[in-house]
Amino acid sequence: MEIAEVVISTAGIIGTLGGTLVGIRAGYKLWEAEQRTRFHPDRYAKYTQFLEAMNRLMWVEKGSTEEESLIEVSTQASAHIQMIASKPVREAAQELLMRIVEARMEYPQQPTTQDERRHFISASPIDPARENFIRAARKELGITVGE
Repeated sequence: MEIAEVVISTAGIIGTLGGTLVGIRAGYKLWEAEQRTRFHPDRYAKYTQFLEAMNRLMWVEKGSTEEESLIEVSTQASAHIQMIASKPVREAAQELLMRIVEARMEYPQQPTTQDERRHFISASPIDPARENFIRAARKELGITVGE
């Protein structure tokens, strides 16, 4: 009878520990999922704001008040991205910003014709940097788009 009691007690303890571990794991998985989606609307808004500012900054006249405004918006959005984004998104945003700034510094006069704009984009790796940012942001936000 003593062996049976020991086996039953041991089985009870093991069952209790197993149930506790399963509960902890399930709670952790739930917490992880909540953390991934916790700031989703804010991240989406900041990523969109940053991308829009970058798109417009490529074509705005240098020295204009619109340029100043876009630089301010992109700087603020970039700061938010540095705080709330994953490392791949932060790196992609930084790369895109650097590529656009480099391209604007390289060309003293803003391209105006379609041919000049094509040359401007192809001469600097802006498009790949832009696509990398979009891809990283979509992945982080869990957005899937048919390609």
